[in-house]
Amino acid sequence: MTSEGTSIDATKPSIARVYDYLLGGKDNYAVDRQIGDVFKRDLPGSVAIAFANRSALTRAVAEIATTTDVTQFIDLGSGLPTADNVHQVAQRHTPEARVVYVDIDPQVLVHGRALLEENDRTRVIEADVRDPEAVYNHPETREMIDFERPVAVVFSAVLHH
Repeated sequence: MTSEGTSIDATKPSIARVYDYLLGGKDNYAVDRQIGDVFKRDLPGSVAIAFANRSALTRAVAEIATTTDVTQFIDLGSGLPTADNVHQVAQRHTPEARVVYVDIDPQVLVHGRALLEENDRTRVIEADVRDPEAVYNHPETREMIDFERPVAVVFSAVLHH
């Protein structure tokens, strides 16, 4: 069970875990690998696309962090934590950068919170990206993000899911 009372069901595939599998991660189950293998077999280039999406994300965040005054990020549909997360890239260039990760997948929430427990400039919230008011009004978003200042909203590799 997550802190919100939602359990992780290892018998049903999760797009976040399938994506993790395509990226070579370890936070996935057999059911996710089965779906991932369908992508690999029937959609040649799926792995390359997943890596290209991740690379585009890190380049975009680095560009924002190094060429603008934006120091606040909201990552919608963030997925499972992996190398070069938004906060890692942003804070590498702008140590004071603040990031709110938004997802609805219980496993994403558990892993994200565990990974970021020590980082006081990040939060992981449960909200549906299709409900922007819930994201905006979430107490942890309001605590972390000053909407009187510019905010980068990241919506990477979400629409096709």
